[in-house]
Amino acid sequence: MSAPQTKDYLMDSLSPAEYAWVNETIEIAKQNMNSTKFLLRFGRVYRHIEERPVPPTVSSVFTTTHELVRFRMLTANGLDVDQEVLEKLFDTGNTAESVVR
Repeated sequence: MSAPQTKDYLMDSLSPAEYAWVNETIEIAKQNMNSTKFLLRFGRVYRHIEERPVPPTVSSVFTTTHELVRFRMLTANGLDVDQEVLEKLFDTGNTAESVVR
């Protein structure tokens, strides 16, 4: 699934408030993905976005809206994500988030 397809699916499946929160976070990511503000928002997805299953016809990789939203947030600047940002996110993720499927 590409970032544009993710955006279209999220636009259709999230509430207006959820979608606005995601867009605000994406704007923060575009300014500085390594900022504390972005990193905190990335970790708070579960507080702002209702977890729903993602149909297999939409993605064979992401199974929940939480995963899809985080993918969209990370790809705000394209698919080349700073290694330092990824390491910070991995280090601060919980055990379930760190498990590779």
